[in-house]
Amino acid sequence: MSLLKKTCVRSLLTTSFLLSQDVFSYNETDLFNDIPEISSVSRLPQNLQELPVSTTIISQEMIKASTATDITELFKLVPGFQSYNPNANKHAVSYHGNSGEFPNRLDIRINGRPVYLAMLSTVAWNTLGISIEDIDYIEVVRGSNVPSYGSNALTGAINIVTFQPLDQESHHISATLGSQQTKRVNASFSKRTDDMSIRASLTHDQNNGFDDVNDGKQANMGNVSLTFTPTLFDTINISAGFSHGYIDIGAADDPADEPYNYLPREHHSHYEQLDWQRTLTDNSDIRISVFNNYLKLNSPRIMASEFLGDPGLAGINGLLQQLAGLYGPAYPFPSQTVSDFAVWPAGEKGTAQSSGLELQYTQGFGSSVNMASGIGYRQDTVKSAVYLGQEEAINEDLFYAFNNVEWQLSPKLYTNFGLMVEDSTIAGTATSIRLGANYQASKAITLRAAATKAYRMPSLLEEMTQVSYQSPEGVVFDYVSMRNTNLDPEKLISTELGLLWALPRYKGYIDIKLYQEKISDGLNSYFTNSDIDLLTIVDGDSNSRVFIVKNASHSYAKGLDLQATFHTTPSDLVHLAYNYNRLTGIKDRGAKKNQTMDERSPRHTLSLLYNHTFTPAINASLVYNYMSDVEWFDSSQVDSFSTFDSQLSFTHPLSHEQVLTTKIIVKNLFNNEYHDFGENNLFDRRLYLTMDLSF
Repeated sequence: MSLLKKTCVRSLLTTSFLLSQDVFSYNETDLFNDIPEISSVSRLPQNLQELPVSTTIISQEMIKASTATDITELFKLVPGFQSYNPNANKHAVSYHGNSGEFPNRLDIRINGRPVYLAMLSTVAWNTLGISIEDIDYIEVVRGSNVPSYGSNALTGAINIVTFQPLDQESHHISATLGSQQTKRVNASFSKRTDDMSIRASLTHDQNNGFDDVNDGKQANMGNVSLTFTPTLFDTINISAGFSHGYIDIGAADDPADEPYNYLPREHHSHYEQLDWQRTLTDNSDIRISVFNNYLKLNSPRIMASEFLGDPGLAGINGLLQQLAGLYGPAYPFPSQTVSDFAVWPAGEKGTAQSSGLELQYTQGFGSSVNMASGIGYRQDTVKSAVYLGQEEAINEDLFYAFNNVEWQLSPKLYTNFGLMVEDSTIAGTATSIRLGANYQASKAITLRAAATKAYRMPSLLEEMTQVSYQSPEGVVFDYVSMRNTNLDPEKLISTELGLLWALPRYKGYIDIKLYQEKISDGLNSYFTNSDIDLLTIVDGDSNSRVFIVKNASHSYAKGLDLQATFHTTPSDLVHLAYNYNRLTGIKDRGAKKNQTMDERSPRHTLSLLYNHTFTPAINASLVYNYMSDVEWFDSSQVDSFSTFDSQLSFTHPLSHEQVLTTKIIVKNLFNNEYHDFGENNLFDRRLYLTMDLSF
């Protein structure tokens, strides 16, 4: 029996044994006291038993017990989610695999504000302007949520909820030192008056990355949030933040000492958000949200002569002279000489801005029907000569309308309906729907079924990408990608059957989900012939290979998500997250060899967290993580690996108002070296010390 199977069996047997014992008792009303009502699924406040889609709440208790030092590490606690590192400080998160360096099928939000980056068709986690110390809890929707929040939520959605001014009464200063020369300092301050409260946070974070690889980071970030209640019926939330710094990025499967492989990518970002909510009646309210995100990325500019090791491009000019003599009148280029020009080997250069406005109206009709409807507008603007092949910015305007209805047909049966219509000036129109039903078989057991037909609109980058290297004279060295504006949305058909078993006696629950997900018209790089370029001639290839983005892939996934979260005693927390995923499909790559999907998702992932409170002052955690073999897109084969992480926490009151908490975290406790993306990304044992003063 494999280690994974043994671990799963032991975990389930342990769970069964503990649940059969009368260890201690909670009241029924205690079950979800620590879990707020969730609105990220249907835009309606619902508890876990009413949700149409499987959802995980990463609570504050779990965050403190998790041993995580970065935000993305927390998602290892979610069934079916993978968190990995294309570089030491470049993070990626996916659901059910089928992804690579730039995952693009998850909707990521912070307090409801979308942080999707149109320039890269993904989320740049190190530019968000918040740190793990700012997070109160996280809502993770494990299934398509396009009918509620739009295209980016094709396979799932994440809403990170930060501490609000009313949530944190004390001030905090914390410092972390550890492996890879990690140095992080965070300070947060809160203040409240009769009708207003404010919280501010500042963080400095740096490390040197993996050993023997130049992939460190340094960042300064800050955020402020203000809650204002001018009347009994109005609540206004205003927030803003920034992040400035750099990370080193490079190809993790190429030699680490290869010239120009690892280069710094600087970022400058800021955001602003305003939410106004007005209570109209006891069962209706209106909400207006406005946001703005801005990000500037910059990477080193290197002259082509330096990059190619050809001073003055003398070798290139000599080659062009030879080709002119060889081809005669058929010479394919507009000039027989070229002058030097700049290239950006690291890419990731340009500016992106996203601004939006949304109006939502929520209405209850008696005690059985609730509805959330609204309209919204978002504009994405990208300016990047590196990615778009032009100096001028490109805009995309998106208009959308949504409607979600919860209808209680009987005391035991809830139904949910969701609808989203999106219209883009670049990608066209798409309509996504979801139907769900929840049947409460008993006070503890809820059965769930849902079916979703959803579309992911092509991103601005996918529609408009155009990359080539050419001299000022028009001689093309290499065509990399060409624009294809004839794209269709990706289509998802998904179904799930679920069981939620509430465990009020143990202040927890077990959630089991069986699912199947079929994606057609998937967008991927499709290689085709193009006009001749210099690299083609040098390589002796009769046809230049250039890629376009095309609807040329399909995939089918089926499997099981299992989550168990409970307390065996008031002092012991157990959290289990397991996924079995069987992925098949084909990615048609045109002139290049097709790729199968079979290895593009780990078959098994497992996370097991155990936390014990010895005394009010001493707390300890042990976390086990396992991931089976996988080959991410744009990466080499990743062998299966397992790790143990541990944490020991001491709390020491210094005075009536001052408390000092010391944490010692050891990751990869037994030093089982592994990599989770590229060969250069070798994880070994790591040690961190954190001291936090609240006052």
